[in-house]
Order: sequence, then C-alpha cells, then structure tokens
Amino acid sequence: MTPALRPTVRRRLRVRLTVASWLLSTLVVAGALAGSISLLHVEIDALIRARVHDRATALSASVSTEDGRVDVVGSEDLLLDAPGWVFDGGGTLVEGAGLHGATGAVVRRLGRSTATTSAVVGPRHLLAPPLRQDGRVVAVAVAGVDVRPYEATLASATRDGALLGLLAVIGATGLAALVLWRGLGPIAGMTERAAEWSRHRSGSRFAMGPPRDEVTGLASVLDELLDRVEGALDAERRLTAEIAHELRSPLTLLIGEADLALMNPATVDAERARYTRIRDAAGAMARAITALLDDAVSDAEGPPDATVRRAVAAVVSTLDQRVGVVVTGPDEHVPVRAEHLERMLAPILDNAVAVAVRRVTVAVRPDGDSVRIRISDDGPGIDRSVAATLFDPGVSTKTEGTGLGLALAKRLVVEAGGELEVAALRPATFEVRLPRLLVPGARPGRRLAATRRRA
Repeated sequence: MTPALRPTVRRRLRVRLTVASWLLSTLVVAGALAGSISLLHVEIDALIRARVHDRATALSASVSTEDGRVDVVGSEDLLLDAPGWVFDGGGTLVEGAGLHGATGAVVRRLGRSTATTSAVVGPRHLLAPPLRQDGRVVAVAVAGVDVRPYEATLASATRDGALLGLLAVIGATGLAALVLWRGLGPIAGMTERAAEWSRHRSGSRFAMGPPRDEVTGLASVLDELLDRVEGALDAERRLTAEIAHELRSPLTLLIGEADLALMNPATVDAERARYTRIRDAAGAMARAITALLDDAVSDAEGPPDATVRRAVAAVVSTLDQRVGVVVTGPDEHVPVRAEHLERMLAPILDNAVAVAVRRVTVAVRPDGDSVRIRISDDGPGIDRSVAATLFDPGVSTKTEGTGLGLALAKRLVVEAGGELEVAALRPATFEVRLPRLLVPGARPGRRLAATRRRA
C-alpha cells in the first residue's frame, strides 16, 4: 500500500525551489551591489584626484617668482575651504597654516619634492607639483582635499544599496514562492488525492476536463492510466472469481468423500489419519478460495463492521489449544466483513500457535483513526533471511505449508486500506493496521474507507 505523503515531503520540492530562488536572487543582487559599489569607488577616487589636481593647479597659478622672490597672490580665497601650502625652492614654508604632527612631516617632505608627488595623510589627499624656472625648482605648491565627504557618500550609497538589495531579495523570493506554491499546489493536491485513492482502492478520477495546460494535461494522462489500471484489476478479480468457482466444487467433493470415508466403520486407523489430513488440507484451501471469491464479488449489503476480539476468538477456536492465546486492549470495531477479518488473522495466529512454547499475545491498540493489532509468540522467532519474503505467494516456513496464507492475508489487509508487516523478528511479531470504525455500524468515512468503490 502506498502510504500517505507527509506534508513536509509533499512540499519538499517547493521548499527546495524557493530556497534555490532565494540563493540565486541573493547572488545576483550581491554581485550587482558589489559591482556598483566598486564602480562608485573608482568614480569617487577619480573625482578626488581631479579635485586635488585642480586645486594644486590653481594654487600653482597663484605663485609669483619675480625677482627671485616667491609670493602667493589671492591665497586667502584658495586656502579658505581647503588646506594648501607653498614652499620656496629651498623647502621653506612661504604660505599656509602651521605644520604639526604627522601631517606636517608629510607636507614638509612634499615641499622639497623635485617631481609631482602625491600622498594620503589621514582624511586628506595631498598633491605637490613643483614650479620650475630655468630648469630649476623655484617653488612647490602642496594642495589638499578632505576626502571625508566622499567617503561618507560612498558609505551612504553602500548602506542604501544593501537595503535596496535586501528588499529586492525578499521581493524576488516572495514572488518566486508565490508562483511556486500556486503552480505546484494543484500537483500537491493531486498527489494527496492519488495517495488517498491508493489506500482505499477508490474509483475516483481527477476529472479536470480537456487538457488546457500542464496541470490539466497531467491530470488527463493520469485519469487514462487509472482507467487502464482499474480495468486490469477488474479483469484480475474476474479471473480470480472464475478460478475460485471452478476449484471450490471439486474441493467440496473431496471434503465430502473424506468425510464419508471417516464415517465408514470399516476404515482402518491408518487410513483415517490419511483421510483426516486430506479433509483438513482441502478445508483450508476451500476457506482460502472462499475468501478470494468473496473479495472478488460485489460487497455485501449493509456497512461492513467487525470486532477484533470476536474475530480472534473465532480463529482461535479452530486452532490447536495446546498454548494459551491472550488478548489485551479494547474491543475495537473495524470497517471490514467479519469473515475477511478472520481470514486476515488466521494465518498469523495459526503460525504463532504452531511455534509458540507457552503463549501467544494479541495486543489491540487504537491509534487515531487506525487500529493496531500486534500478534507475538514466545517461539524461536523469524529467520532474517526469510523475513523479506514471508508475504510472497508460495513462500512458507512449514514443511506442509502452501505459502498462500500470509500472502492472502496481506492482500485482504491492503484491500481493506490497511498494512501488514513484520514488526519484530525475536520475538516473532506481526502487526496488522486497519482503519478504525469510530461509530460502529456506520459507513466508514473518507479516511476510514475499507472497501473499494465499484466503477
């Protein structure tokens, strides 16, 4: 049986795609932001260089060297909003504010330059072009520009760009999530319905009409596939019914002949034992065939309703009484026919009683809208090598077994919308999980439907 997909599993693709869109948008925005900030940094650096060059050129133009004397004309206006210094050819300060600390040391060094030299001291970018006359340096103008306003502009642009980038990532991720959730939502809904149908053998279809887009096209293809699968299952059920009907008549005759032989006083003891084995084996096969036939034909009138304890008691009454069978838990109702529930439990209980030393335990436990029936024994347990194939037709751990009991039980449990599995190897424990009938006598709801809908 295909189990229902958990919501986290159903949404895993949408979550992965949303995370991928978030990563992609983050990388794109981060790359664009880094590129923009780099370009802005280059532009601001070029602007600072141009600004300090212009100031140095203007300051050099204001220097007069007539009569071998260095004078500065209009220095008040030039030095009003930015620092600047003028040195004579010997490196002596002619014009400019006092020189102190590290800035003063760098400015003095630049004042003795014989070639255009630049330097950065703290928040100032300095440029010192020398003035030459007759091939010799007669003066050096040192101009400076405060770069703090430019750095503040760059920091503000970076901060605003990061904020806009974050908003862009959030918007792109939200839009992608909305599109993915709306686009894949119908597919998730189809997955839920298909899982529900697989549990309950429903004859429902998606029925979205002619294909108009990818989703309706997928629904149309799945409807056609479900039609073919339902047709194959109907054919298999009809074949099962025909085979069961053909086999039941000769088995009835075989059981009757064995009973007649056992009723004959002339039958010797050795023959009686042989006829008894023949009758018991034929009876077991007849019961299995009857269960198959009942499962293949139409459902009985009225809602199916069986109690677990009554079914266990009915099965135990037909088994060897050498060991005790203890039933614990409430007497739960399940939406299956009583004879079907007995056929589900009979092979498991028969095997448990056959190998048990002293006791077989049947624990009944409600679990939400399900009922768990755990059957365990105190025997030698199950060999790991055969555990995976126990429910395959023809596989038996008994020397005289047909290998059909557990396979048929598994089929009936699945048909009822449940599960049958080996819960533990030592002690050998089988668990049957069936839908729970919360209101005895009522028809099971959508989640508790145990019988398939007939097309």
